[in-house]
Amino acid sequence: MTNRKTEITEAAIELIANKGIQGCTIKNLANKVGLSEAALYRHFKNKQAIFQGVIDSFSKLDSPCLEGNESSLVKIKNFLNDRFFRFAQNPLLAKVVLSEAIFQNDPVISKSVMIAMHKHRNILGKVIDEGQRANEIRADIGTQEIFRIIAGSMRITVTQWQLTNFLFNLENEGKKITAALLIMLKKND
Repeated sequence: MTNRKTEITEAAIELIANKGIQGCTIKNLANKVGLSEAALYRHFKNKQAIFQGVIDSFSKLDSPCLEGNESSLVKIKNFLNDRFFRFAQNPLLAKVVLSEAIFQNDPVISKSVMIAMHKHRNILGKVIDEGQRANEIRADIGTQEIFRIIAGSMRITVTQWQLTNFLFNLENEGKKITAALLIMLKKND
């Protein structure tokens, strides 16, 4: 993505986060980045392409922490810590990414959101499966359920942080949630 496209995507994230999907008009977006509406269309074919850029910016948050030789529990810990760090650094992205309902009226963008979600689920699911095969993670809970517990815990923590107007340290709370999750997931000998 070019620098200008990145700038437009970041501006779209800010508009969506602060004014909702309705506030992310081409006019508002062009004004925000200092372009004419026609010039904006030189970077993105249409508004849907801009929204796709927003989804892609989240989809690209793949974490190298899920690769390597560490144990599955360490990979999950590193993944969650990375996500909490990224959201703490960019609260607007968290607000947009964790509110995929804002895109639900557009079937193409909704499908892209689902693809991104499934991509992250599949990557984390492989780590969970590896951990279960290595007897690090409990096998009496299915991979899908573990993924939902992990993702749900992260989502509720970030949502509470947003609703309290960022009153608590998201990274510290994230570390507490992560530690609790790891205790629950660890296979007892």
